[in-house]
Amino acid sequence: MEILLLLTAHFLGDFMLQRSDLALKKREDFKFFILHCTIYSVGMFLALVSLGRFNDIIFIFLILTVSHSILDFISIKMLRITALKEKELIIFIIDQILHVSVVIILGYIMKEYITKVNGYEQVYNILVYVLIYMICLTPSAVFIKKAFKHFSIQDDNESETRENKVKSGYLIGMLERVIILTLGLNGQLGAIGF
Repeated sequence: MEILLLLTAHFLGDFMLQRSDLALKKREDFKFFILHCTIYSVGMFLALVSLGRFNDIIFIFLILTVSHSILDFISIKMLRITALKEKELIIFIIDQILHVSVVIILGYIMKEYITKVNGYEQVYNILVYVLIYMICLTPSAVFIKKAFKHFSIQDDNESETRENKVKSGYLIGMLERVIILTLGLNGQLGAIGF
């Protein structure tokens, strides 16, 4: 339960609440990097406070937010190196693996420090669905965009008309994934093909 809530907060702060323009601006301007880290920290703080007393979660909160900031800072520095700029997909994958690993490890450690609150068992299934849909939306869209760019299927220097088509495709892709996921979760596999 704790890990699901922390993963949900992670994907919310790192993807859902970070628009693509903020993701680009945080690479160039430190104040946008601080803004992203603040948004991430607030979401993680709210998730942690819902699990336990402030004194019990402050250490976990500090490790999560500081490690997130350090990992993002390293990723940004690596992307500024010309030779590594072509490896954006690989840097993104490694970055997310490290972020998620830290969240999972601290989620397990946190189980011993939180106060057990009645009713969380009922929220477990809802959190699973929220997390699956969140991953299906923005993180997978970002991954696909970076994969297309990595394999030269899509170029960053597109005209405005091409950019509008790409944005439309981005949204259509998210909608398609949500429809496929919803049909799959409801056992309507034949409808997916249709």
